[in-house]
Amino acid sequence: MSAATRDKVESMRRSLLQETAHHIEASIPGVKEAVAKAWANPNKNPITQYARQKPGEYFAESLIAYMVERNALTEHDPIGVRMVEQAIALMQQ
Repeated sequence: MSAATRDKVESMRRSLLQETAHHIEASIPGVKEAVAKAWANPNKNPITQYARQKPGEYFAESLIAYMVERNALTEHDPIGVRMVEQAIALMQQ
């Protein structure tokens, strides 16, 4: 998602969101399980090629899209939206 913009500041913001997503996955109980479940879903449609590589990147790219282009993610990958919303709910517990 960082490469999807030519704005240097926006690209940096997206990179920071990506690293934050990895931290969330590693540190919030239950997020890894939600990510694994979404990754296993054959109906998932990762928002970028990078998100197709492994579960953690699927979550990170989906979180970025959710934060910066939610409508696009909603149309493209409802599974990713649910995964991110589950992670947000787990963070609020």
